[in-house]
Amino acid sequence: MKQGADGRSDWRLRERRQPLSGTSRHCVTTMMWLATAAGLVCSCSPESQSFKENASAPAPPVNERRISPKALKRSETVSRWRIVGDSTSYWVSTTLREVGQFVVVGDQRTTPHLSVIDTRNWQITARVGDHGSGAGQMMDANSVGEVVGDTMAVWAFDTRLHRFTEVSIDATGQARINRQVVLPVAMHPQTLQVAHQVGGVFTSGWYGDAVLYRIDSTHNTRSTIAVALPYDSTVAARVSTRQELNMRSLAVAPRSGRMVLAYQYASRLDFFGPKGEYELTVTGPRMPRVHFDLVTPTAPFKWFDDTELAYVAVAATERFVYALYCGCTKKSRAFAPYVEVFTWDGAFVRELVLDVPIFRLAALSGDTLVLGATWDPYPSIGVWKIPKPE
Repeated sequence: MKQGADGRSDWRLRERRQPLSGTSRHCVTTMMWLATAAGLVCSCSPESQSFKENASAPAPPVNERRISPKALKRSETVSRWRIVGDSTSYWVSTTLREVGQFVVVGDQRTTPHLSVIDTRNWQITARVGDHGSGAGQMMDANSVGEVVGDTMAVWAFDTRLHRFTEVSIDATGQARINRQVVLPVAMHPQTLQVAHQVGGVFTSGWYGDAVLYRIDSTHNTRSTIAVALPYDSTVAARVSTRQELNMRSLAVAPRSGRMVLAYQYASRLDFFGPKGEYELTVTGPRMPRVHFDLVTPTAPFKWFDDTELAYVAVAATERFVYALYCGCTKKSRAFAPYVEVFTWDGAFVRELVLDVPIFRLAALSGDTLVLGATWDPYPSIGVWKIPKPE
């Protein structure tokens, strides 16, 4: 990994000064700690005949805004206020979504996979989605989003069945499964997160060449949203390698539908409008050390132990974007304490340093509370009060 002119590790310079011959690789089988914890195993195999990534058209360059490390002076430590649930309720919570006065939590391992938390008393009011592939069942719940036109219903996306489960929540916090749907259009096999918008469905995941895919409102046509990715074919020739290097998380503003992507191996946030129109890219104030090896045509793609993780999760309200920065190494398997807060035009607001590290987060619409999935002192959902800016 090379150093930038300002002394920070810069992913743009990484490995490009070395010959990149023989870069065809199989996906590394030992994944980064967060993906392992979330139960997301990257097969990273070539796409099936029903789905092909298309990199023939060059992606437009990014419109970049860089945040200086000096911005981290606006940093403050926040102590956990509450703990919700325990290891019988949660194990690997992969998504948290505010719905009215409730928060819906999707968990990869614990069954039922969906739970509802009442934010008035911080009690779990309902659990739905038993494990399985039958009617009313789920194999996982990796992404939860609001149903367009219904503020008290959510879609939960099952990454293993590629199936959507619609769940409605009543005023008491009880949940009911309404229907389950598989879209007719072929989805990318590595799709992890989904956003239902008025103009269609946007999907994100371990994609090698597209930042997002858009499925139109008829659910029959898929199109590519391309922006120059942190790691392109000049860095890694094999799509499966780029899939892993460009791992990212998606968050959606609850009313406007604006979207943001946060990258795991680059200090980078991409901002989009509700129709998928690219707006800008923000380079954060911290730079991760990204160290990998592309050696021979037959050797696997290899991470080095000193590789650091950047943004492992992201959340959004109408006012702000909350990006969870780790700064930890893959070997340490630590969770993330740093919540960097940005406006939707890319301005850095401040950094919140949580006293208990987390691996997933949500911010409630009033921008007064942050929720995070943690294993300290046991698998649970932590709640932090956001202090008012000075």
